[in-house]
Formats: sequence, C-alpha cells, structure tokens
Amino acid sequence: MRTKERYKTKSAVFVMFIYDDKVLCQKRQNTGFMDGFYDMGASGHVEEGETLTQAAKREVKEELNIDIDKERLKLVTTIHHKSEDEVYYYFYFSYILHAQDEYDFSINEPEKNEKLIWLNMSQLPEDVTVYNRQAVDNYYRHIPLSELGF
Repeated sequence: MRTKERYKTKSAVFVMFIYDDKVLCQKRQNTGFMDGFYDMGASGHVEEGETLTQAAKREVKEELNIDIDKERLKLVTTIHHKSEDEVYYYFYFSYILHAQDEYDFSINEPEKNEKLIWLNMSQLPEDVTVYNRQAVDNYYRHIPLSELGF
C-alpha cells in the first residue's frame, strides 16, 4: 500500500499596527516577491522552534527596530493562501496604538523596504497585496479565516 505524503505549508506572521482608521505599511523592494506593493508594517516567516508571537516580535525588531509587548498582539485573522507554486498560512496580529504610545517607527532594512506609510484602512490603494487587502477586510468584519487561491 502506498502512503500519502503529508501536505506541507509555510507560515508567516504579519503585524498590523493600527491607529484610528490607519494601518502602518511598508513598500516592498528588492525582495523578489511582490516588490512595489504595500505590506503590513512588519511581516516575515516563522522560524523553526518559534511561536507565532515570538516570530511577530522578532520581525518587528528586525524591520522597524522597536521592541513591542507581545501581550498586546491580538490574532485577528488567518489566511490560507495558495499561489502558483506555494501554499502559506498567514497569521495576522493587530497591535492597537494609543495616543500615549511613543514608538519611533523607522525603516531598519532599507534594502527591502522603500518607505513606511500610514494608509487609511477603509480606502486602501490598489498596490496593496491581495492577501493584505483581505486581512484588513477580515479585521473589519471579524472574519477569523479566509482561503485564497484554492
């Protein structure tokens, strides 16, 4: 009897820094994937042995050079995304900012990040990736899971 190979996927985390109706985004460059499109303020792969919140905290430090309180991360949606050649689980966390928060958001990886910008969540521009656009919609509508590309 032939055994079936287990389905393998990759996983990534996205941190949505939210203030009022705006979300912090970075414009990707020189990564070889979705360059020229807006991504969340921090995002990246989950590494072996990491929890999702550890990966989110690490990515924020690597990309924005700030330390966050992982207790303030709230899982808001998951997107199971299939592209032409890969399948991913994307885990989106919100990090709600308050007026008293004093974060100095800056680009820590200028070779991969062209700029940081606060985008209006209810009027995202066309150059936001389809899965990030779906994540913002899920956030507003309290949808815990979307499946794209299947």
